[in-house]
Amino acid sequence: MRGLELNMMILHDTTRLLTRRQVSIITGLSRTTLWRYAHEGWFPEPRRTPGGELRWLASDVMGWIYGLPSGKGEAPE
Repeated sequence: MRGLELNMMILHDTTRLLTRRQVSIITGLSRTTLWRYAHEGWFPEPRRTPGGELRWLASDVMGWIYGLPSGKGEAPE
């Protein structure tokens, strides 16, 4: 599934659970940056499914995106 199609799907289904790869496609963050941001509290933590997999709730990811500063805001270091 392409990034744009995935983004459109998430906008309509915010209860969906996303894999790390899907979150990286949506946010443009690398795996390392994603985990670092989550560890530092700058990005939502993933949730553990009953099967033990880590997944992000689409509404958490979209909330993070909508909460980003517009313009030339600085990203965390």
